[in-house]
Amino acid sequence: MNVWIFQTGEPLQSDSSNTRSMRSIALSNALLQQNHKVVVWSSAFYHQNKTHRVKRYTCLQLSDNYQIRLIPSMGYNKNIGLARILDHIQLAINLRQALSIEKDIPDVAFIGYPPIEFAFVASSWLLKRHVPFVVDVKDQWPEIFIRPFPNILKPIMKLFFYPYFLCGRRVILNATSVSSITKTFLSWACNFAERQLNKNDKVFPLSSLPGSCNKIVKNDISKFWNKNGVKKNKLTRFFFVGTFSSVFDFKTIRKAAETAKKNNLKFQFVLCGDGETLKDVKNDFSLLDNVVFPGWINQPQMRFLADISDAALAPYFNHSDFLMSVPNKVTDYLSFGSPIITPLKGEVKKIILKYSVGLTYKESDANSLLKVLLKVHYDKKNCSLMSKNAKNLYLNKYNGEIIYENMIKHLEKIRNK
Repeated sequence: MNVWIFQTGEPLQSDSSNTRSMRSIALSNALLQQNHKVVVWSSAFYHQNKTHRVKRYTCLQLSDNYQIRLIPSMGYNKNIGLARILDHIQLAINLRQALSIEKDIPDVAFIGYPPIEFAFVASSWLLKRHVPFVVDVKDQWPEIFIRPFPNILKPIMKLFFYPYFLCGRRVILNATSVSSITKTFLSWACNFAERQLNKNDKVFPLSSLPGSCNKIVKNDISKFWNKNGVKKNKLTRFFFVGTFSSVFDFKTIRKAAETAKKNNLKFQFVLCGDGETLKDVKNDFSLLDNVVFPGWINQPQMRFLADISDAALAPYFNHSDFLMSVPNKVTDYLSFGSPIITPLKGEVKKIILKYSVGLTYKESDANSLLKVLLKVHYDKKNCSLMSKNAKNLYLNKYNGEIIYENMIKHLEKIRNK
């Protein structure tokens, strides 16, 4: 089966030190393991690091069955702003130009949504050539564009963004199949596009592929954490791993960490990763010696950290798209058997309550968070039970190997329609 995957912003391939590939690339790897042919169309500009992989159209032949085609664009420095809009428009124009001279035609395609412009060009090209395709919806674009504005301005902004609404609806409406990460998100996508939900539309939860490391690597990892002041000891340890951005509320964690220090609680907070708000967050925590910032860590380092920690932090703000989803960070924590501490309501809270895999606190309420941290500190037995529940939930519902196997079966199914 010849499969084309259209995605932007993700790492292009996993390596032995980091098995946390994003959705499209994890799917690519699973397809390759079954000897399918895969062509990935992606952006030359890497969203996460805000860097250009290459400056011109580039075709990377990684193996006989695996090819990556990089489409150039101007790039941008901030996630929100005119530069990003212009970048996505240019990216779509360049994709259209590349596709216009393409002679090969895939058996089936998988389109990551958003960005809207990129998905629109890809879906239009596939539709004209009668190629079945899945549109995988993971964000509420373009509705999230107008949410920050006051109610009085929203009708005007919706008119301004009308082309995005039109293109977004057509992408979803014309898809052979729509997939998403939860039932709630799938329903939103179909309602947004005024599409009748049908048997071809599926839910595939976000998940990562499991990883492992040998004894030698574990010794190196232990040394890494020792250098950062993170050791297996009697401290009650809470950790976060991710991209520091405006979707996370670290101020509430800082207030709780301050109170913990004042009361001589043996807590340690390990906040890992990088991102556009990291500098500001580190400055906010600068006077607290119970907080550690190790920087970006790989998957084996993360697994080791989870093993010597008591619980994981997922301090999302309750934005509507997070209320409707189960973020990849949450399923990663589940795979490590880490109890989850979060203010999220919606789908994540339902899971936490149903399966007893974590604790929730009130958003922006440091006292509420501190009470949860104290529960973890004083009730190790319940913490151990939540850890077991988390591992079982991951294996039964969020196991990446099973999810990507099901996605491949679904692509094979719609290909034959």
